[in-house]
Amino acid sequence: DVAPSRGLGDVYKRQMLKNNYPYAVIVRYDFDDDMGVYPCKDESQAKDLLKRFLEAEVAEDKANGHDFEAEISDDGWSATITNYRRDGSIDHTWWTIGNVYGEGDDFA
Repeated sequence: DVAPSRGLGDVYKRQMLKNNYPYAVIVRYDFDDDMGVYPCKDESQAKDLLKRFLEAEVAEDKANGHDFEAEISDDGWSATITNYRRDGSIDHTWWTIGNVYGEGDDFA
């Protein structure tokens, strides 16, 4: 089988994304299937966004009285938070910086 062509418009959009936003902050949760991808123009913007996401989550957990453990990597490329909820449940959130690269549907 041959996959249908997406057309030049889709190729252009992917190339534009790759050229203008080569980095992305990727957010994953263990409590649902959602994932967030936030394109960034450069590495410093991605690191700043990742840090702000972590700081906002820490502030929210403190305000709600949750016990938690938060950590950001020494290089600023990843962070995680583990929440210990009052009901006894535990959940995790991970943030990582990835690069937009490749052709077709490649994304990492």
